[in-house]
Amino acid sequence: MRKAALISLCIVLLLAGYASGSELGFADPNLTAVVEAELRALGREVSVESLKTIVELKADNHGISNLAGIEQLINLRSLDISFNPVRDLTPLQALTQLTSLNLRETLVTDLSPVVDLGNLEYLNIHSIPAVSIEPISALTKLETLIMRNVYIGEDTSFLKNLTNLKRLNLRSTGLTDTLVLADLMRQGALQNQHHLGIRAELDIRDNPLQSTVLRDDYEPIRPYWVNIFAREPVVLPDVGEQNVLINEFMAANSSTLKSRSQEYYDWIELYNPQPDDVDLTGYYLSDSLSNPLKWRFPANAVIPAGGYILVYASGLDQTSFGEIHTNFKLGSEGEPLLLSDPEGRLQDYIPPKPHMQDISYGRSPDGSDSLVFFQAATPGKPNSTDKAFAEKLQPPKFSHVRGFYPESFYLELSSADPDVIIYYTLDGSVPTPDSSVYQEPILIGPGNTTTELLSLIKTFGPFNLNRIEQDYTGQKQTKAFLPWTPQDVYQGIVVRAAAYKDGVLASDVETHTYFVDEDIYNRYSLPIISIATDPGNFFDHNYGIYVAGAFYFNFRPGRPWHNPGNYTQRGIMWERPVHVEFFEPGGMVGFTMNMGARTHGGITRAWPQKSLKLYARSSYQPPGIVEYPIFPGLTTTGTGEPLTEFKRILLRNAGNHWSIDLFADALMHELIAHTKVDVMAYRPAVVFINGEYWGIHNIRERLDQHYLAAHYNLDPENVVITTHYDELDYGNPGDERDLHEITAYVQRNNMASAQNYQYITTKIDIDQFIDYQVAQIFYSNTDWPGKNTAAWRYKTDQYDPDAPYGQDGRWRWMMFDTDFGFGYVHGTGGDFNSMEHATGSRGPLLRGLLENPNFRIQFINTFADHLNSSFTLDRIITMIDQFEAVLEPEIAEHIARWGNPGRSVEEWKQNVNKMRIWAQNRHKYIWTMLTDFFKLPGTATVTLNSDLDAGYIQINTLDLVPETPGITNPESWQGTYLRSVPIKVTAHPKPGYEFVGWEGSRTSTETQLEIMLTSDLELTAVFRKL
Repeated sequence: MRKAALISLCIVLLLAGYASGSELGFADPNLTAVVEAELRALGREVSVESLKTIVELKADNHGISNLAGIEQLINLRSLDISFNPVRDLTPLQALTQLTSLNLRETLVTDLSPVVDLGNLEYLNIHSIPAVSIEPISALTKLETLIMRNVYIGEDTSFLKNLTNLKRLNLRSTGLTDTLVLADLMRQGALQNQHHLGIRAELDIRDNPLQSTVLRDDYEPIRPYWVNIFAREPVVLPDVGEQNVLINEFMAANSSTLKSRSQEYYDWIELYNPQPDDVDLTGYYLSDSLSNPLKWRFPANAVIPAGGYILVYASGLDQTSFGEIHTNFKLGSEGEPLLLSDPEGRLQDYIPPKPHMQDISYGRSPDGSDSLVFFQAATPGKPNSTDKAFAEKLQPPKFSHVRGFYPESFYLELSSADPDVIIYYTLDGSVPTPDSSVYQEPILIGPGNTTTELLSLIKTFGPFNLNRIEQDYTGQKQTKAFLPWTPQDVYQGIVVRAAAYKDGVLASDVETHTYFVDEDIYNRYSLPIISIATDPGNFFDHNYGIYVAGAFYFNFRPGRPWHNPGNYTQRGIMWERPVHVEFFEPGGMVGFTMNMGARTHGGITRAWPQKSLKLYARSSYQPPGIVEYPIFPGLTTTGTGEPLTEFKRILLRNAGNHWSIDLFADALMHELIAHTKVDVMAYRPAVVFINGEYWGIHNIRERLDQHYLAAHYNLDPENVVITTHYDELDYGNPGDERDLHEITAYVQRNNMASAQNYQYITTKIDIDQFIDYQVAQIFYSNTDWPGKNTAAWRYKTDQYDPDAPYGQDGRWRWMMFDTDFGFGYVHGTGGDFNSMEHATGSRGPLLRGLLENPNFRIQFINTFADHLNSSFTLDRIITMIDQFEAVLEPEIAEHIARWGNPGRSVEEWKQNVNKMRIWAQNRHKYIWTMLTDFFKLPGTATVTLNSDLDAGYIQINTLDLVPETPGITNPESWQGTYLRSVPIKVTAHPKPGYEFVGWEGSRTSTETQLEIMLTSDLELTAVFRKL
C-alpha cells in the first residue's frame, strides 16, 4: 500500500548488505562493518582467520540486530553491543572467555544464554526488557552488575550467590526487600575494603522502599550503609509516620463503579487507620517507579479518621463535583501503585499485578499486609473478606491448538492442579459451575450437533405489526430484503473452558475454535474471524445487541428501519464481551484476544447481517491493543512506517451495498489510499459467530482518535474530531468552535483577497482538503457533504509549519461512508452534477474558497491530475476486477447464508458490472461538468515525453513515473487538461544527469514552465549525462 516502493528498496539494500557480510560469516552487515574496522585498527587482514585476534569489540549504537557469526571471535574478552536492536543472545554462548558484556538498552528478553558465560566480571543490562533475570544467578564471578530500569520486584534471590559484587546498580527496579543485600554485605560484598583498595558502589534510588513505623525496608542495610564509598541515596530516609494506606483499587472497571459523568474509570481507594483526619494536600499518587511524584493531591483533600477517599485514575487531572481525578490511568496488565507524602517519602506501595475485569485488588481486612483479589469490590467501604482470593488459577490446557483439521479428533482438557474442576461450553457462553464438567475427551468433528443454529433466528420483521411473537435481526421490508432461509450453514466448534477450585479465584476462560473439514485448508481463500460470546449478548430479547429486541417491539414503529431497536443502541452500556480469533487463509493464527463488540452504522443496523465494532481494551485483555498486521503492507499516513497495532477494528457489512456488491465503499477508499486523505484500510474476511458461518465482512480501520494516534504518532487526548462540519465527535466541549470560525470567516470575507486566503492556509491543509473534495465529487456521493463528513486537527496554540505532518494544528478531512457514491442513488448514468451539489448550501468552505483564483486553479488542476491518474477508467476497471476476483470464491456461500447480494452469483456479478458501466459513463460526463461549472472553453490533450533512465517529468502534482498510481507509459504520456487554466510542468533529472531543455510546442531551458493551456500541447524533456 502506501510507501510500498520504499519498503521494497530497503529490503533490497538489506539483502545487498547481507551478501557482503557473508564473506566473514556474519548475518548482519552492520556487525560486519564493525568487525572489519576493528581488524584494520589492529593492522590485521580482513579474513576469517584474523577473527581470532580480536579480544575487545566496541560495537555500541551501530544498528546491529543479528549476532550470528560472532561466535567466531573465540578469544573475545570484552564486548559492548549496547544501544543496538539485538534480541537473541544465543551466538554468545560460545564466547566463554568473555569477562565484560554490555547489553544496555538492547531488545533482549531472554538472558538464558549468559548462563554459559561463567567468567563474566562486568555485566550491564540497563533498561533491557528481560522476562526473567534468574540466569544472572549463575554468574558468581560478577564484580559489577548494572541493571537499572529492569524490574525485579520482590524477588532478589538471584543476587544471593553473587558474593564478589563490588558495584551494583538497582535504581528503579521495583526493589522492595533489602534482606539479600544485607546478607551480601555481611559476607563482605558491596563493602569498602581499604586494605584491598576496594571502593564499593550501590544505587537503590527510585524504588518503592518504605521507611515508616509500620514498615522499614531499609532496616536490614542500615548498619552497612556508611561503609559504601559511592552510595545512592547518600543518607537513608529516617523512619517516619505512616498515616494513610492504599487499601483497594481496580484497574479494569467496566461495570463496578460509575462516575458522575457516567463513565467507568479505574479507581483507587485510600484508607486512614488513624484516629484523626489526615489532610492529603500535597500527597502524591503514581503508577511509575521512575516518577513517584506523578500526580499531586489538590488542596483540601481530607480523609476522615478511620475512613476512605476515592480517586479516579481517569487521566483527566481534575477535581469536579467532589470527584478527584488523577493525570494517569491504570493498566490492567499490571503497574505499580505508589503513595508518597508531601516531602516525597514513600508512604505505601502495591507491586504490579495483572488485573481482571471488575475484580479489585487490595488489603483484607482494611489496612493489613494481606493483599488479595476481591470478586465483590467495595469502593469507599470496608473490604469484605468474602470472595477474597490470594491467588488465581491457571487456565486449562488444550491438547490440540486452535485452527484447521481435515479429520475429526478427540480434544483433551487438563490442569497441572489435580484438585481443580474444569467446566466447558460449546455454545460460546462463559463456563461456570453450571456448565458441563469435563470428564472425558470431547469429539471435535464437522459441525456442532449440540447447539441450535443461530442462523435460524428470523432476519425480517413482521409484516403485521400486531403479531409480534419473537425477535428478529433485521426489519427493513423492501424487494431487496425478502424473507430468506439460510442454506447448509457450515459450523466450526468453539470450545471454552475454565478451571475452578474452592478458595481460589477461577482461571481466565480459554477459548479455541476448531474447523474440521476434509478440504478445510482450501475451503476459504479469505481470513477467518471467529467471534465467541454468550449467545444472549447478541440475541437476548432485552440485552442482545444483534436483534430488534425490547427497544423495537415496545416502540411498535411504522417505519421499521428508521426506528429504535436493540441494535440501534450506542455507548459502552451496549458493548458486549467477546473473544476473537483471527486465522489467515490456510489456518495460521494471527491473533487471539478478548475484546468488546458493538453494532455499527446508521439505518444499516437494521440489515439482517450487521456491522460490528471490536474494541481492544486493557480491561478485557492487556495491553488493550491488537498487535498484528491485519492489513498487510499498510503504512502510516504521517511517517510511512508499517502499521501493525490497532485499538479498534470494524467488521463492516458493506453498508448500503450489502444487497448489491459488498465492496463499493472499500473501492472508493482504495482508489485514493495513496494520497494524504485519511481513509479506512480494507481487507475482506469470513466471520463465524459461536462457530457458525456468518458470511463475508469487510475488515476496516476505525476512524477515531486511536486511528490518528497510530497514523500520525500523536497524543490521542490532544485531538479534536468533528462530524457533519459542526458536531463535536471527540475532544473537549468548545474544541469544534475553531472549525465553525473558519467556515464563518470564509463566508463573511472576500476570499479573492490574497491576505484572507493566506490566513485560511494556516488553518486548513489545502492540498489534503482539495484531494478529499475531488474524490467525493468524482464519486458523486449524494449523502455528503451535509452528512458523513469528518474533520480533525491536532490541538496547538497556533499553526506550526515545522511540525511533523499532521501535527501542525491545521484541519484535515477523513473519508467515511461513501455508500451513496458510484451511482447508488442516480443509477449507472454517471451524469449527476456533483460540483453543484458540493458547492450548495451544505458546502460553504469549498464554495467560498473557489472565489480565490489560486485555490480555483489548484482545485481544477488537482481534479484533472486525479482524472489522469487515480481515476483513469483503466485503473478503476482493473481495481473493480481485482475486488470481484477476491470475493468470487466466497460469494456463493455468503449468498446461501443471507440471500444477498442478489439471489445468485450471476446476479451479484451483474451488480458489480453496473459499477463498471457507471465508471465508463462518469468519464464521459465529468469533463463536461467541469467545463460547464467553471465556464471554460473545453479540454486539451497534453503529451509529455522523457527518458526515464535520465529523468522524469512532473505535471502539477503528478510525477510521471511507473510508481504513481494510474500512470501508464510515462515516457510518452498523454493526459487531458482544461483549457484556459495554467498548468505547471517540471523536469527532474536523475543523479548523474542534468536537464538541458524543453523541446516541442515550447522551447526553454527553464526547469519549470507555467503554461496557459489554450490548445493541445506536446513537450519533451531533454536530459544529458554529466
